[in-house]
Amino acid sequence: MDESLLLGLYTAQAMREVDGAAIEGVGIPGGHLMERAGVAVAAEILERYAPDEAVVFAGKGNNGGDGMAAARILLNHGFQVDVFLIGERDKLSPESRKQLDIIENLEMVIWDDISEINFKGYTVLVDAIFGIGLDRPAEGKYAETIQLMNAFQGYVFAVDIPSGISADNGQVLGTAVRADVTITFGIEKIGQLLYPGSLHTGKLIVSDIGFPPSAMDVISSNVLFYEESDLFSLPRRAAYSNKGTYGRVVIIAGSANMSGAAFLAAGFAAATAFLAAGFFAADFFAADFFAAGFFAADFFAAGFFAAGSTAERSLRTAFSSFAASRRASLIRRSRSAVMSRRPRPRSRRTLVAASCA
Repeated sequence: MDESLLLGLYTAQAMREVDGAAIEGVGIPGGHLMERAGVAVAAEILERYAPDEAVVFAGKGNNGGDGMAAARILLNHGFQVDVFLIGERDKLSPESRKQLDIIENLEMVIWDDISEINFKGYTVLVDAIFGIGLDRPAEGKYAETIQLMNAFQGYVFAVDIPSGISADNGQVLGTAVRADVTITFGIEKIGQLLYPGSLHTGKLIVSDIGFPPSAMDVISSNVLFYEESDLFSLPRRAAYSNKGTYGRVVIIAGSANMSGAAFLAAGFAAATAFLAAGFFAADFFAADFFAAGFFAADFFAAGFFAAGSTAERSLRTAFSSFAASRRASLIRRSRSAVMSRRPRPRSRRTLVAASCA
C-alpha cells in the first residue's frame, strides 16, 4: 500500500512545530486558533446536551485558554458555566490571559479553591488543565484535583488530551483524567491511541481548527496508522498467483508470557494471504481450513512464542484440542457428503413394475 495514503500520528513536539508554523510562519493569530478550539469543544458538548450546568477546569497554559473559550461559548448557548482556575494567574500564557479577561468581564463564576465547588451541581465537566505539553508527573494540587475530577459522576470532556496522559507514548504521568470524550485538534496524537492513554481518552474526535496544510506539512511522522477505508486500497490480486507472489510477512511482537498477540497476528496474516487470493470463504477458512491442522501449531510456536511461557502452553493445548475436534467434524461431514452423492437404488416394487411393463 502507498504510504502516502496513511495518516501520521504526531508527538507533542511535532504539534508545537505545527503551531509555530501556523502562527509565526503563516501569520494566523494564536488567539484565532484558541477561539476555534473553544468552538470545537463547545460544539461537541452542545451536540450531546441541552443547556445545563457545567464546570471547566482550566490550567495556566493555552489548553486552559481553550477551555475558557469553550466556557464562554457554552454560556452564550444557555449553559450555566463556572470555571475553576488552577495555577497562578500571573503565570497565564498571554492568550489565556485574554480569555480570562473576557470571562471576568462577563461576570462568570471563577473558582480558585476547589473545596468550594459542589460537584453534584454539574452535569458536564471540561478538562483543560495540561494539554499535550505535560512531560513530568502531575503532583501536589494538580494530582489532587485530577483525583477529584475522576470522582465526578457526570460526563467528562477533555480538551486535546486528558490531563496527565503523555501525548508521546500514552503513559499516565502520575495520575490522569478519565474522559468520556476527547476533542483533539488537527490530527491524532500517539498517546491517544496507545494503552493506557486510549482508555483515558474515551471517544476521540478530531477537529479542524484552521491549521493550513502548509503548517501540517512542515513535519513528518514515522508513526503511521491505517483506517478501515484503507482496506479497500489493497491491490486486486491476479487469479493466477499464490501467496508467495505478493511478498512475505515478518511479525515482531510479543515477549515472555505475552505471546497471544503474536499468535493472533501470525494467524490472521496467514488467513489474509489466502482470503485475498479468493481461495477460501472467511467462515470456511477460519472454522475448517485453519483449525483442521493445515497450519501446524509448531509453525507459530517456533517463530513467535516465548519459549516455555504459560501463554504458549495454553494456546498450544487450546489449538490442538480445537484442531482435533474440527478434524473429526470434517471427517464426519466428508463421509456424509460422499454418502449423499451416491445414487439411491430404486425400490423393488418399482423394479418389478418396470419389468412387467
